[in-house]
Amino acid sequence: MFTNRAFCSGVIFTILVLSSASCTNKEVAVYQVPKEAPKSEAPAMTESAPVAATPAPSAPIQWNTPASWKLGQAGQMRVGSFEVPGSGDGSIVILGAGAGNITDNVNRWRGQVGLPEITESAVNAQMKTVSSGIGKAKWIKIVDSKKPEKGILGAIIISGESVVFIKLAGPIKTLDTEQANFLALVGSLQPNKAK
Repeated sequence: MFTNRAFCSGVIFTILVLSSASCTNKEVAVYQVPKEAPKSEAPAMTESAPVAATPAPSAPIQWNTPASWKLGQAGQMRVGSFEVPGSGDGSIVILGAGAGNITDNVNRWRGQVGLPEITESAVNAQMKTVSSGIGKAKWIKIVDSKKPEKGILGAIIISGESVVFIKLAGPIKTLDTEQANFLALVGSLQPNKAK
C-alpha cells in the first residue's frame, strides 16, 4: 500500500517534471467569462400522487418520484437525487457493467451501515425481487437494530451493459415508513422516452 508520504512525494515529483517541461512563454493571458445565470430550484411537489421526474436529457432512464419525496439536483454520479421525509437520502446511480457483482455491492452497503460482510449465499437469501420497466430489480433492506440511526434500502438492476443502483439511506424508522415509496420508485423505472 502507498503511504501518505510516498503519495505526496510522487505528486510533487510529477508537478516538478511537468512544470519544467512546460512552455517558456512568459506572457499571461487573461480571459473574462460571463457569469452563469442562477439555477432555479426544483419544482414543488404535490402530496396527491407520484410525479414524473424530469431526468437530464442524457439520462437513459426515467421514473415516478414519490409524492412526499423532494426531487434534488442530479450530481456527478447521480442521475436522480431525492430528499426523503425523516432524514432520508435517496439516489439513482448508473454505472458500467464493471461496477461489481450484487454480493460485492451489498457488502459495500453493509459496511456503510457498520455491519460485517456476508457470503454470496447469505446475500441471495436476503434479496427480494421487484419488476421494473428496465428489468428485474434485486432489493435488500440493511439495518442493524443496535444502530437505529442508519440503514439502507438498496436495489440493483443489471440492464445490458449498465448496472442501476437505487438507494435510500436513513434512520431505520424512515426506511420502514418509506419502503413502499422506495419500491414504487424502483418499479417505475423505465427507458427515457425523450432519448
